[in-house]
Amino acid sequence: MINYTEALRRLLDAASPLPARTVAAAEAAGLTLAQPALSPGPVPPFANAALDGYAVRAAGLAAASDATPVRLRVAGALPAGTAPAAGLAAGEAWETMTGAPLPPGADALVAFERATRSGDAVAFTAAPAPGSNVRQAGEDYTAGATVLPAGARLDAAAAMGLGATGIERVSARGPVRVAVLTTGSEVHGAAEALGAAGIHDANGPYLATLLPAAGAVVVGRDHVGDELQAVQAALTRWRSQADVIVTTGGVSAGTHDLVPAAVAAAGATVVFHKVAIRPGKPVLAARFPDGPWLIGLPGNPVAVAACARFFLVPLLRALLGRPPEGWLTARVEQPVRARAGLHFFGKARARVAADGQLTVALLPGQESFRVAPLVAANCWLVLPADAAELPAGGLAAIVPLDPGGDWLPGAG
Repeated sequence: MINYTEALRRLLDAASPLPARTVAAAEAAGLTLAQPALSPGPVPPFANAALDGYAVRAAGLAAASDATPVRLRVAGALPAGTAPAAGLAAGEAWETMTGAPLPPGADALVAFERATRSGDAVAFTAAPAPGSNVRQAGEDYTAGATVLPAGARLDAAAAMGLGATGIERVSARGPVRVAVLTTGSEVHGAAEALGAAGIHDANGPYLATLLPAAGAVVVGRDHVGDELQAVQAALTRWRSQADVIVTTGGVSAGTHDLVPAAVAAAGATVVFHKVAIRPGKPVLAARFPDGPWLIGLPGNPVAVAACARFFLVPLLRALLGRPPEGWLTARVEQPVRARAGLHFFGKARARVAADGQLTVALLPGQESFRVAPLVAANCWLVLPADAAELPAGGLAAIVPLDPGGDWLPGAG
């Protein structure tokens, strides 16, 4: 049995990014950039007004004061979207709206409320600095600047960057196509009667919700009982349609743990099977000869959640060409003790304490069958196998429960 670090290394070393394709930026939401997006021109493309006011030459107002106001002639008006018809001559000011280009010769803008208009003249009682209230050409992006690096996920902010720079097409990867196969004769859907020995399916709904946040699309969901032929048939069905097949249950050492046998019969190469972690020790990773990956998760719900978060999500990121996630560090509020020799992933809640420090508390009920603490958690507390005990105030790594990073520790 290998340790978590080695298992993850083997997985990521064997994973190559999916092929890239060129897509319209407007249709790229949720995809991952395969190549950097570079600005084709400067943004802003021209010097423009940052507020409504008067475009002036700063040097022409150098002597302006309350005692000696400087008066200029208002030579014209520039609404946004209108190019100046003439330059700014000495002794002139132009009424200029937010976003409008500055007339040639102007180098500053004075807000309307800081000047006194009278007919075609306007008086100023203070000298602006050159560049005041002016958005300079290329101040946001210069021509050729990186708008988004390779590996960036195309979220709403990324879409704004692409839109602002006029980028119409991008080279991108994704989404990763994932098929979910839950196993176990005892597992039943929400609408099915449980009978005397059945349980509801928690793992299928969990994965169907988790995967899109990690850059995947669920191309299908199946459930089979504890029958080898049924497991084999399901794997065969999804191998041509998915980049990754995720199974739950059937990976341990019991008589009805049939996924390893089905994987072996299909000629898949096992990357690892059984890792020194808690929860989720029986986890399996393999690759079929025709390319698709298989991640065999255990059956207990929290083991599914932990192994999905710390094996499946990193694999999806690698297939998309995204960099590894950054983890945070928090101070534990109470002593933490885990089983020696096992990498521990604990259900926990992080918060910002009154002193501004990020702290984390391990929740009661760490057993892998207990879902309620997972629902109450907002993060995982991670302890390496060689750091099984941590005193109160010690530092621990924490990882958002959601692979999309959707978490915010509350104060208090």
